[in-house]
Order: sequence, then structure tokens, then C-alpha cells
Amino acid sequence: MFPYVRAFKLAEGESDNIRRALNTTTGIVRARKEGRYTGPPPKGYKRDRNTSGKSTIVPDESAVLIQEAFEIVSLGLYPIDNIRKILSKKGLKIGRSAFYDLLRNPTYMGFTKVPEFGEEEEYYVPGLHEALISEDLFHQVQAVLKKIGEKSCTPAAKNKQREEYPLRGVVLCPACNRNLTGSPSRSRNGSYYDYYHCQNSCKTRFRADFLHEKLEDYLKSLTIPPEIKELYMAILEDTFKSNEGDRKRQIQGLKDRIKDQEDKIARCDEMLLNKDIDRETHQRMIPKLKEEIAILKKKIELQESSETGFMKYCRFGIPLLSNLSGFYINASVEIKQKLLGSIFPAKLHFRENSYRTTPLNPALALILQKNKVLENEKTGQILFEESLSGGLPMTGLEPAPCCQE
Repeated sequence: MFPYVRAFKLAEGESDNIRRALNTTTGIVRARKEGRYTGPPPKGYKRDRNTSGKSTIVPDESAVLIQEAFEIVSLGLYPIDNIRKILSKKGLKIGRSAFYDLLRNPTYMGFTKVPEFGEEEEYYVPGLHEALISEDLFHQVQAVLKKIGEKSCTPAAKNKQREEYPLRGVVLCPACNRNLTGSPSRSRNGSYYDYYHCQNSCKTRFRADFLHEKLEDYLKSLTIPPEIKELYMAILEDTFKSNEGDRKRQIQGLKDRIKDQEDKIARCDEMLLNKDIDRETHQRMIPKLKEEIAILKKKIELQESSETGFMKYCRFGIPLLSNLSGFYINASVEIKQKLLGSIFPAKLHFRENSYRTTPLNPALALILQKNKVLENEKTGQILFEESLSGGLPMTGLEPAPCCQE
């Protein structure tokens, strides 16, 4: 009989282990449903206790680097791994794969993952911890990751562009209309000079420094005068302020909805006391109402913090247009090509020692439009007057009927 007794004791011990594991998992799922983060805290957070004495996560000293990571990636201007390396030098020690996981983690926008349990699938609920970034910023980063084709944690290697040839693949051959490439050429005295040349049989080639100098001069011609810069900044600020009223109305509408949910909770409590509903019905209704309140509060938080980066980008972008050539000269080859791609939707044409007229980005063309006279309303003095061919419509960010006269 002894072997049977031993087997029974072993099975009983295993059953206890399974029961304890199930209780632990049930506790974790319950905590997650309440919005409490369980498990090791992600980078940027540390363990702490809330006012109720329950474990929670709070931002640590590296939180500011996490915020910087999302803000830079959202611009879509720099290689993801370059951003990781720069932040690593600042103190954010993280591997390549872990950095991509970080950028996809909804915990940073204030949500908590409820793991799959039983018949319930995995889902997210508003967390009780402090968000490091807004929901809008998080989704901007996801759009950037999707756009560059990052479907796994390890990014695909990209061909490196040489700093000496930022116009390679950007300027077209005037003879055959194919892309020019770049390479050094050795002169008779043994010196090397950089050239852009066609790979076709037309034998077109230009000195690289000559093309660079002509392009910088061309970019200088696209500079926005101080008067136009100040005008557009004033228009943008007025537009932003006019939208402020809409934002306040939206926040008030969300607060009204919260009040409505709170009234429903109070009515449910009263119905329970009056025995109009049983406790099971009460326990089924209250969590749904509280979850709706948590979601509405999150929306209010996003609205209140959404003085958005719009004006911040405008205060950077508009002055940048006042010194396009200077910004271009000091940029890396990747940024130079992104900048040229933003300014010129099509490839550049170089003929007869100059860049030929190339269609501009429509938004930039509107800002640079000449054929427009700005007058001081009080004195009637002309502040700025130039003419630019192209037949651009006389309008700005919003319909301007007065400009049609």
C-alpha cells in the first residue's frame, strides 16, 4: 500500500501548486482589470506605493528620456537605431530589440494590459499609473514605425549614403533623364575630385562642389522674408487660439458625461438599498460605469495636455524656412535628402549651369507665393511686394475672400 500512499501525497502536493498558481493568476488579472500594473516595471518607471498602500509604478529619473524618444521618433526624420544610440549616450541603456518593444508599449500612454485568461482575450484598460506620453503621440509613433516597414523588432539594414554625394539619386541627367550618381575621379596630377555623373552612355558629369554651390544659391532664393514669416506665425497663432474655444467645449462635454455616469452609479446604489435590484446586477453594472468614467477622464487629460506640439513645430518650422540653405548645409546626408524630398516633390533638373524651375511642395509654394502685396492697414504703406510666376492661388491657411479682389 505504501506506493499508493506516496503517489496520493505527490498528487495532493501538485494539486496545491496548481491551485496556488491559479489563485496568483486570478489575482494578477483582477489587479490589471482595476488598472494596476503588476510585474517588473518598464523602463522609465519604478515601484512605489499609492495612498492606499497598494503597489504601483511611478516615473523614475529616466522617464524624460523615454518622452524624448517618442517625441523624436514621431517626427519620422531620423533612423530609429540612431535615436537609440543617442539616447544611450544620455543614459538610456537599451538594446535594439528592446527599444522597438518600448516604442510599441501602450503602458507609456497610461494603459494597462489585461492578459488572456480563461475565455477572455487580451485587452487594455486605462491604468492607474501616470502616463509619460499622450495617446496621440503614441499613435504617431506607431504610424512612423508602420510607414518605415518595421514589422519586427529588428530593423532591416539600409544602404548608407555617402556625405560627399547628397544629390545622388536626386538630380536627373539633362541628356537621358536618368538619376545621376556620384564618385571620385583622379586628375592627371594625382588629386581626387568628386563628380556627379550619369551611368548611361551620354557621359554627362558635373563637379560635385559646383552642383552643391548652385543648389545652396537656389535654396537661398526660397527664403521667406521676415515680414512673411511674422505674418504666417500671427495667422497660425490666431487660428490656434480660435480653436481653443472648441477644445474647452469638448472638455466640458466630457465632464458632463462623467457627471452623468456618476449619477448613474448613485442611482444604482440607491436601487440596491431599496432592493429594486439584486447585488449581482449591481456588481455587474458598477464596473462598466467606472470604466467609462476612467476612459472619459483619460480623454480630458489628453485634451488638456493637447496644447499640442502644433505651435511648437510651427515655431521651429517657419523660422527654418527663413534659412533653408543654412539648415541644409549643416544637416546630415539623410536629412538633406529628406529636406529636398519635402521641398521638391519631383527630381531636380540641372541645365545650362543652373537648376531649372521645379514644382515646389504646394504648402511651401503658398507660403513663398509672390504676386502678393501686404499693406499696412493704417498707413497703406506696402510692406512686401514680389512677383513669382506659376499662377499660385492667392490664399493662405484659411479662405481669404479679401485676397480675391
